[in-house]
Amino acid sequence: MKSISILASLVAVAAAGNHHKPPANPHAAAYPAANPPPAQAAAAQGNVHTIVVGGTKPPADPAGTPTPNLAFTPPSIQAAPGDIVRFEFLQTNHTVTQSTFAQPCAPMPGGKDSGFLPNPDGTTPGPTFDFTVASTDAVWMFCAQGPHCSKGMVFAINAAATGEKTFEAYKALALGSANGTGQAAGGQATGGLLAGTPAPAQSSTVTLVATSVAVADPGAATGAATGAAAAPSGSVAQGQGTTPGGQPCACSCLCGVNSFPPEVGQGMFGGFLGQLPSTP
Repeated sequence: MKSISILASLVAVAAAGNHHKPPANPHAAAYPAANPPPAQAAAAQGNVHTIVVGGTKPPADPAGTPTPNLAFTPPSIQAAPGDIVRFEFLQTNHTVTQSTFAQPCAPMPGGKDSGFLPNPDGTTPGPTFDFTVASTDAVWMFCAQGPHCSKGMVFAINAAATGEKTFEAYKALALGSANGTGQAAGGQATGGLLAGTPAPAQSSTVTLVATSVAVADPGAATGAATGAAAAPSGSVAQGQGTTPGGQPCACSCLCGVNSFPPEVGQGMFGGFLGQLPSTP
């Protein structure tokens, strides 16, 4: 009987202890103060918007060759302050350069500029450039490669849906800009770049060595009845150099004539007419 009384006393004490235990605090933090919940951390970082720069468009004919896609995809987005716009560069060599609405194809002083980020093979994932959205104000951007901007390669963040400063209005201004011809208003194009526009950091170096190969000026050939060939009036200078990627290249420059003879350049590709200063 004594053991039963002791056991009953212990049970009573335990019950009394449970009865006086303070209730759990319903306002206790689920996470330590130094480690906010994941949802709060994600909200502080903002959303990431991925924009594809360039690339290629599939040909209409399955047997055809893909064509360059001179566009940002998507071309316009809405983003909140703190969001990150991540530009991924595909073919071939583009920039993301900030401009103003009034001058869509001219760099904005003090604006963001990725510089040229080449991806000739379209490797994925390609080079990236991040832009952090600072406010709800509209941001205007374009590709500074040659005439790409005036061919419609522009991009906007938080453009107005209606009114004068919509993305469509910005693109229309870009399509009508002067650099579509490779020549700035009131200036002259030099080497395929607009006068006064800084050239890309990459360049090619070619050394020309004149040879004794003589060619006739096609303009001098008058089709005489005697059938005699026109007198040679020019020469060919062979060039050896490197591409911007460091690969060797070769070229042939026709010197002393104003146009290509009919037999020159057959079966070739990638050449262009131009002028080079002559040195001794």
